[in-house]
Amino acid sequence: MKIVVYILLLMLFASCAAPRFTDFTADSSVNKNLLSQFDKIANRQNIIVDSVDVFVASLRETLVERDAVGERRIRNTESDQPAFNVAISDKYYELYLFRIYSRPNDNYCIIISTAYDNLGCLGLGPAFFGSIRINQVNMRKRLALKKMNNVYALVPDKESAMDMYFISDSRIKEAIGQIRITEIIQKQSNKIAGSKPIVYNIEKVFNDPKALLFVYNPELSTKFR
Repeated sequence: MKIVVYILLLMLFASCAAPRFTDFTADSSVNKNLLSQFDKIANRQNIIVDSVDVFVASLRETLVERDAVGERRIRNTESDQPAFNVAISDKYYELYLFRIYSRPNDNYCIIISTAYDNLGCLGLGPAFFGSIRINQVNMRKRLALKKMNNVYALVPDKESAMDMYFISDSRIKEAIGQIRITEIIQKQSNKIAGSKPIVYNIEKVFNDPKALLFVYNPELSTKFR
């Protein structure tokens, strides 16, 4: 199971060992400038972003008890799982989920991962772009964060094609207050067997049903209007 956790964390935080981005903060950088290249991301001319609902999942490295032995674990701050009130690391992670309202299509979603410590931002990305379909997001493209005209913007990655699904237990487009990701399905191509999906059940992988719980952030949402 630890190998599964490692693989899933690598998918979500693959770029966290990148050089520091000390000027990137949620207050100054998570705003409408991130979507200045949205027409290229969505591959649609004249598309207009009207507003964005921002949901945030905050994760910390904590110490939990497992079979009478202390175990380090990345834990969502909204988790109900007990943990020791012991500081074992100053590193923490923020996942941002953007529910995008655009014209002519308002079914888009972006998820961005970031890593921080007490000195600032450790790394940006990966970021994923996809379409909302009822209770799931079909992530079709990887994105990169680049500094353009002294502000951060999302742009299509060079090798951007992907096929991954984030499944929720609620209708994502209509969710109020929070969005909980319950499964991640990654499709991998195999020359012999063809496309074979790998299913990660979030509760089973992290032993926590709230491991990927995103909470609505009204302050960040207003910065996209």
